[in-house]
Amino acid sequence: MKRKSVQAAGAAVLLTVSLTGCSGVQEAADQVGGVADQAESAATQAQDAAEQAGQLWSDAREVSELTVEQVNSFDWSSLEEHWGIYLGNNSEVTQFLRSMPSGPDMESFEIKGEDGTLVVNYGDQAAEADPAVLWETMQSVAAQAKEHVENLKKVEFRVGDEIHTF
Repeated sequence: MKRKSVQAAGAAVLLTVSLTGCSGVQEAADQVGGVADQAESAATQAQDAAEQAGQLWSDAREVSELTVEQVNSFDWSSLEEHWGIYLGNNSEVTQFLRSMPSGPDMESFEIKGEDGTLVVNYGDQAAEADPAVLWETMQSVAAQAKEHVENLKKVEFRVGDEIHTF
């Protein structure tokens, strides 16, 4: 009898350990499933964010695209405060150019004072613009720059691999 009691107790302990172990395995599996669900949710959120960023970028490009009408209807008199500036005054020349149509598309400026040349580097998006609009814009900006900047002889626009000189 004693032997059967020990065997039964052993079986009960083994069953208890087995059941507890299964419960622990199930909890671990549930946790892994929860982490997988969170990872999938995060991946979905990241995809949504990437799509939103793409849409915002597209919207921003549409807003910055100029039309010939916008260039022609620009209030050039708003530039009056910049009369008589000199090519060597980098900050004022930069401020002047940024206040013109396509100013936000201008990435950088280089002043070659000894040559009387101003180099305007447009961003990559300008290379994708309508060539007629880009030409009209550069022509107008160059004319205004020559009127307002005392010692300016030449304006050079760099758009992608192209260079346009006025």
